[in-house]
Amino acid sequence: MKFIDLENTISGKYSVKKREGNGETVILLYPNNPDGSPNLDGGYHLVGNHSEKDWKLYEIQRDKKFLKAVFPREEPGLLGLYLAVKKVYEHKQSDFDREMKNKLRNINQPGEGIDLLEQQFDKNLFSFNKETEGAITIFQEGTEFSVCYISTLGECVPITKNRPLQSAFSAAYNYCQLLTVFSELLKDWKGSLQLTLAEEEKVKRIFLGK
Repeated sequence: MKFIDLENTISGKYSVKKREGNGETVILLYPNNPDGSPNLDGGYHLVGNHSEKDWKLYEIQRDKKFLKAVFPREEPGLLGLYLAVKKVYEHKQSDFDREMKNKLRNINQPGEGIDLLEQQFDKNLFSFNKETEGAITIFQEGTEFSVCYISTLGECVPITKNRPLQSAFSAAYNYCQLLTVFSELLKDWKGSLQLTLAEEEKVKRIFLGK
């Protein structure tokens, strides 16, 4: 992904500018107000430091900024920026998602939750009491349940801990949905970017919010 690709993909919904100076390249992105002006209350900055040769992605909240990720090159940084925007400003829960989560809130056994997840998602996206790389894993510990994402690098990323059955499976549903949407968004760019495994995991974690 290059800057012009980002501009063309998000034009109309967002204001995006590129500035050069003081040894930096700064890409500023804000959602548009109804009148077309940028809403400066919240957005993202991608800052490339020419001397340090890295790209830092920041989330902007009014006069504060929060570091979200650091990339070794511009292309995955732009992809991370794009995915952050798609997650925060465009990912919405559908009526079907709400219906499924209502069903999950009424389960009484793990098997019922697994059946519901299998109705909606590829079985490779989740597992129960078994660490599976690239999947959301639900662990049972007595009467409580924990959920984590097992990265393709083998890292266990906590999502929620020591939760009731229904709450844990609802969380697992949310993150399985995010993994599904992430895969769809990535398909458009993955071939041209040639991401390393570490870079792909980094942009995935941005989309998961983890």
